[in-house]
Amino acid sequence: MPIIPRAGLIMAATGAAAMGTALGIEAAKTIRKVSDSVNSSDTSNTNESPDPSQSLSSSDTPQAMESSDIPQASSSTISEVTDTKDMLDNPTVSANVSADNSNDTSDDDETISPIDGGFINSILEDNEIPLVVLINSLHIINYFEFSLILGLFSLLFRKFFMNKIQKFILKFINKKVDLTQYKSITLNKNKVFNYLEKYNEYVILYVFICLIWLKIIHVYISYNLAADIDTYVTLYYSVKHNSLFIIFTIKNNYKFYLNKPQWLKKKDLKIKELIPLRLNKMIISGQLIFILLIYSLVFPFIIISLFTFTISILLNNGVVGSLLYNIQITSNFTEIDISDIMLISNIILPISPNKKNIKRTKVSNLNIAYDLNNPIFKELFSLLTNNPMNHETQLKIEYFLKNQSLEITKQNMSSNLKSNNNTNISKALISKLVEIKPLLEKTIENYKTKLELMEDQKVYLNNKIIIKMQKEFLIQIMYGRILTIVSNNNLLNNKTFQLEVTIDLGKEILNKYLLECFNDFKKSNPNITFINWKKDNPELTNFIGETQNLFELGNVFINILVDFNLLKVKVKMLSRDEKKSILVPGDLIVNLIPLLDREISIQALPSKIPMIVPGKLYKLQDNDYLSLGGYLLNGEEYTEEIILSNWELSSKTKFLERNDIVDMVNKMNSVAFKINENVFNFILLNNDKYGFFTNPNYIHPLTLKAKLTLVEQRELESFNSKKHLELNIIGLATLFRDVPSIYFPVRLDYRGRLYCTTEYLNYQGIELAKGLLHFSLGEKVYLNDNIAINYLKIFGANSFGNKLDKKSFQDRISWVDNHLEDILNFENGVLLSKADNKILFLTFCFEFQNYIEALNNKEPYWITHLPIQLDASCNGFQHLALLIDDLALSNELNMNDSNSMDSPNDFYQFIALKIKNLFSSKLYEHQQGKSTLSPEDVESYRKLASVDIYRTLIKKSVMTIPYNVSAGSSLEYLKENFYRERKPKTSIVKDKDYYIYKLKSDHPNPVIFTELDLKNLRKALSFVIFVDYPKLRALSIYLKLIAKVSNTLQIPIPWILPTGLEINQQFYNKEIIKVKPFTYTKNLLNLSVLDKKNFNRNKQRIALMPNLVHSLDAASLCLVIVNYFKENENVNFYSIHDCFAVPCNKVNNLIGLLKSAYCIIYSNSKYLLEFDSNFRSTIIKFYGKDAISFDDTKGTLILNLKNGIIKLKYPSIQSVIDINSSNINFKNSNYIIH
Repeated sequence: MPIIPRAGLIMAATGAAAMGTALGIEAAKTIRKVSDSVNSSDTSNTNESPDPSQSLSSSDTPQAMESSDIPQASSSTISEVTDTKDMLDNPTVSANVSADNSNDTSDDDETISPIDGGFINSILEDNEIPLVVLINSLHIINYFEFSLILGLFSLLFRKFFMNKIQKFILKFINKKVDLTQYKSITLNKNKVFNYLEKYNEYVILYVFICLIWLKIIHVYISYNLAADIDTYVTLYYSVKHNSLFIIFTIKNNYKFYLNKPQWLKKKDLKIKELIPLRLNKMIISGQLIFILLIYSLVFPFIIISLFTFTISILLNNGVVGSLLYNIQITSNFTEIDISDIMLISNIILPISPNKKNIKRTKVSNLNIAYDLNNPIFKELFSLLTNNPMNHETQLKIEYFLKNQSLEITKQNMSSNLKSNNNTNISKALISKLVEIKPLLEKTIENYKTKLELMEDQKVYLNNKIIIKMQKEFLIQIMYGRILTIVSNNNLLNNKTFQLEVTIDLGKEILNKYLLECFNDFKKSNPNITFINWKKDNPELTNFIGETQNLFELGNVFINILVDFNLLKVKVKMLSRDEKKSILVPGDLIVNLIPLLDREISIQALPSKIPMIVPGKLYKLQDNDYLSLGGYLLNGEEYTEEIILSNWELSSKTKFLERNDIVDMVNKMNSVAFKINENVFNFILLNNDKYGFFTNPNYIHPLTLKAKLTLVEQRELESFNSKKHLELNIIGLATLFRDVPSIYFPVRLDYRGRLYCTTEYLNYQGIELAKGLLHFSLGEKVYLNDNIAINYLKIFGANSFGNKLDKKSFQDRISWVDNHLEDILNFENGVLLSKADNKILFLTFCFEFQNYIEALNNKEPYWITHLPIQLDASCNGFQHLALLIDDLALSNELNMNDSNSMDSPNDFYQFIALKIKNLFSSKLYEHQQGKSTLSPEDVESYRKLASVDIYRTLIKKSVMTIPYNVSAGSSLEYLKENFYRERKPKTSIVKDKDYYIYKLKSDHPNPVIFTELDLKNLRKALSFVIFVDYPKLRALSIYLKLIAKVSNTLQIPIPWILPTGLEINQQFYNKEIIKVKPFTYTKNLLNLSVLDKKNFNRNKQRIALMPNLVHSLDAASLCLVIVNYFKENENVNFYSIHDCFAVPCNKVNNLIGLLKSAYCIIYSNSKYLLEFDSNFRSTIIKFYGKDAISFDDTKGTLILNLKNGIIKLKYPSIQSVIDINSSNINFKNSNYIIH
């Protein structure tokens, strides 16, 4: 059998890739993969028939082939193809498949492959590939050739006939037009189009060259295949009957098969019939004329195609040249029975396991986020792919993340890696860091030696710590900061702020010192735990709370990096009155990577990423930890308690002996997730069309501008931050896409609110992060469970948005039922392009397809992994209404009787209407002489009464009222909906009206607001809430007076939650000290330190209401989680504060648990009565029972102290709530979450 060079094949595949045909692209990509994957054989390539008994080696037997990589893949592929051909009703393939597993060998020249009857097994060398790949390429070449011929016809048509036709039309329409004055007439208004028209001749010439180039490929392949005439004839007929060559050899009895259209499948999706169309010369001729007309109108498309064709050839010629002399093809086939071109492509090319035919994007093509050639990302990828998913591997990952920067010093990046921007940056950066490491080690050693020689300096703890630290560890954490700062270049966050980075560096060094001291102590006390040892050594652990000490410790090594020009300081303007110093790459790095300021290049992994095993359990006894949970190294290498520390608080949040908190955290740490493969592949393949995330190659125009205004600077920083976040999410999803289960450890703040500790990719992140995650454990949803299916539809309507989420449940369900076709065929973009939450709506569409598939297959259930997200209605106001038992307010917050036919109340729109009515009534009172308004206020009120104050304008200001938002912050929230512009210079205005505000709107004449308008709107907002709801105002006054008493007596405000958490609010005061980070500059930094002798009175007053509301919200969530996990076998649940997510078959159960939690907190007892009682008990505890007396009738508190008697105003709780039972009944509410 002749072995022929396959240069023509490579050229064909290159041409296929160049023209953008999907089949050609995949064929080209598969060439090397197939060549490398096929097992080599010692069978000689001769024309003699081998002995049948020796035709199959041990590795070629059917049994052996099942265990090899390529045959297994092909086998699964053929099974899918067989299913497809069965649906196509092809008897030939059915017969072939029936003999698929036969072990019989024939007496022919070659043995029958067990993979597919009808194909002959090819004994391939390492540098050979099957002939079918060549056939695919020739088919594609024919398509290209025909396309170019059509393009040539259209060009000639435009050149010789279009001008005459245009003149004829103009003359026919208007006979008075003198056409002699025009040398040429064009009806196209596109300047680029007209410009290209001038070079029509050159384009025609270029098309001829392309046609000649394609013909050379045909001649080359035909010449080399002539040695095997049988194979050539088979190839010829295959191409003839499976490409557009049929147009020139059409016969009247030729049948052309098409899949049944989607609209015919609506009633029964299982039926996939064929529509035989008998084509004849007349039909083909008509189609050809139609195509020619279309091509004449889409001339720009031809130009773009030819341009892409040329660029692709130029880019690929280097690859072709390098392979011409090393790659061969074989025509080692004696029979090829091919009846369908798609069957060939399915056999050769990998088929996605997804039933919806969403192609899987290869990891090697996902360097858009993380450069997988970088040693750091490469090592993590290796750990995830080459190790079992167990605790041992998780420990390896955690140790690696702690020491990831050392990975770059262990190896140099290979010079033969595929080049891309990220790889080039990584290579340059790593090479420089490896080169400079010995100098850094010498510098650190000299510094430590200097400290040891200075006896007076050795007594300081900072110096003791530095002397004890190993050089390798110090280099590691310094390089880690460099990589992090490069990854966050010019971003404003805690990873670039100079103060935060320096303090964090000091914390890491101190923690390492504590760990080494603990390990030394543990040698003689093996049973002690790290956290208990830290409690026994408060003089060391208290050092952590001293930010000045931590700053000084970390600043030593920041100085070294700055001296080496690896880092430098840059001052950023946050506002007109606020600046911030950030750390950016130094000149040594910038000179290596000139484009660093224009591109985001992520060079380091976040320190906290998803786990591959459930988190370690927290264990608590007598308010002391027996063991720390979450990450496996917690308690071994560092200590992270359940409650996040707040350094401003004078007292820590405590656990009661009986609490639900520990159980809740352990349960949430055990919830398994995985990457939604279908969604991930779809957004990667279709991002250009739908804009799911920022194009990684897009560079913001402001990046190229030399000097930016403050507004432009904010815009650019916002863009870069969003892009950086999205790239990290995509990168982590890439690394974890094949991990069967991933877990997200959680911790609580001092109010009990739950937070994921993992960075970027977690279920509390942006829509991109949430949409890429779904539950790992599937749940059965039975098709007769109409409630579950309806909640699935409601989630779909909510995700689509466009105000559907404000309609009744029944309207949302009906909307889904009325758009079934476009939901099932979401790839047409009809709905997906309009969705407000495109990624979440995409997750719904995939899930809905699974439901319909089960329905059509008459299966009893389908398996769901999708979290159904539902939000509470103005959750902060809900808790306030329940606290004060305000029935009128609760009714507007959907805590009243309702059913699925009712529309949910929109509290924000309700407030907006009340504001409009307020302004109208104020104007009426002014006209009646009942009140007096200034002329400016009259004009402002008229404007505000006439404009449409829509909900989004006031939403943020309204929703922050329960959290004691200040007047200034509320005003800024309103301004976020406007563009601020300077008034025209012609206007004579006061300084305060220097700016005007244009409402962000698509309306051609946007509403113009002044500063006065916005202030009046803010005042009206507070008025309609606090005046129209007097109980709410009474609560606000009560809490402010409680805070005032707390400040006067200098005692904390305690409250106990039903979950067993005791919160004590009292904030230390802070003071600013000036620190000098560098000796060679006069620049100073403002460092905040605690003043533990004084308390922050203002913060105590402002923070009480929001902290109380947040803690009650957290308590209700905790009760829901604990009871949910008790009642349900599968632990599928997550929350984002007031947003809950469970499978659709558990939504109804969730709503019932939330109502029960509200009843436990509010209905069974008056929570404010308990709150008031706890604060009174605290006063008595601090001052003694005999020294305290309360006079509730007069509203006073009397303290009989040694220094005299103190009288304080003490609010009466009866002024806020009634002692009687609650009037609110939300048990029949249908929209408590929706």
